[in-house]
Amino acid sequence: VILDVVLKGMDGLETLLQIKQNSEFLDVPVIVISARHDDAVEQNVLRAGAQAYMRKPLDLQILTDMALAILEGKGRNARIVQ
Repeated sequence: VILDVVLKGMDGLETLLQIKQNSEFLDVPVIVISARHDDAVEQNVLRAGAQAYMRKPLDLQILTDMALAILEGKGRNARIVQ
């Protein structure tokens, strides 16, 4: 899942928490993206179970490489990408 922090209705962190609370989706990898450069939000997202937090503007090659690494099981450590 690639999830933006800013969403209408329910924010991305709340959406992530909903995903991770459902046992069927517990192992689904999530990359969170945002234009917000807020250390507290970034840390909360990683603690909630996201594999990565990427700051916009995105480098699509880095996003693609990260997604592939996560899907191949090589990107399990949560991180922030600037």
